[in-house]
Amino acid sequence: MLGCVALPVARAQQGGGGLASYFESTHEQGGPVDITGKTFVYDYKTDSFVVTGDAVVTQYNTVLTADQVDLQRRERILHAKDKVHIVDPLGDIRAAEGTLNLNDESAVLTDATITNNDKSYVLKGAKVQKLLGQRYKVLDGFFTTCGCDPGTPDWSITGDQMDVHMGESGTSRNGYFDVLGHPIMYLPYAVFPADTDRSSGFLGPRLGESSFRGFQLVQPWYWAINKSSDATVALDLETSQRVGGLAEYRLITGEGNYFILDGGFYNEGLRSQANRIDDVVDTQLADTHIPINRYDIFSMAREQISPDLVL
Repeated sequence: MLGCVALPVARAQQGGGGLASYFESTHEQGGPVDITGKTFVYDYKTDSFVVTGDAVVTQYNTVLTADQVDLQRRERILHAKDKVHIVDPLGDIRAAEGTLNLNDESAVLTDATITNNDKSYVLKGAKVQKLLGQRYKVLDGFFTTCGCDPGTPDWSITGDQMDVHMGESGTSRNGYFDVLGHPIMYLPYAVFPADTDRSSGFLGPRLGESSFRGFQLVQPWYWAINKSSDATVALDLETSQRVGGLAEYRLITGEGNYFILDGGFYNEGLRSQANRIDDVVDTQLADTHIPINRYDIFSMAREQISPDLVL
């Protein structure tokens, strides 16, 4: 966000009927700060400015807008309120109110929503403390990496307290895991990835229980191979039927073009002999006994050969 700047030189102008401007520059610690607004009020006792009406603060590629901005020159502390909006090359922040330290990029924000330029994640909080870099301490927080689509995200994590380091991971205390806006699992403490890039790791399991299959477990593991390909492998267990594994490899070969390879293997040794005969659905098969070992493999591909020909 707003980076380091010293403020040895100051100039304030009150425009007649237009925007007033305030400019402080230095070459010692990295750059100028420029503030514009409709009205400036300077208090020489506290060495501070109050800028109201379309206030805009610019430093390098970072722009803050708000209805009102108070600047403490000596401490280099800026307080903004009402429709606070901060945009920089890394992200986009909206808040009802915020206090920013121009020296170390730290801030305290109220009713804040934080995302990046691609809107690939959304972090919200009633009170957000921004630390150095992309680190946040959040009260009454909300986080999802489904920020690019409008409406309710597919999944999200909430918590009374959150510590989030974007690009790495986050923690949540006394929160919930939500699906389509509905809390489905209470999380007294949770660690979650806060990286919008794909990463390898275990996915959520699928669990079940039935008199026909027994206890069921599908536990997938995701492998982020590179930018254009990935794979998923999974253990598939049904305690009254089988144990085996599933695998799928996916490759993007161009815009709209892909190659997918699927495979599976099962050992049916958990079945009883009677089960192996009675569970056959199609009795017209040449061999109506379910074999001990079963497997399958198939693939799908799409390739745009020309504008009028798709294979």
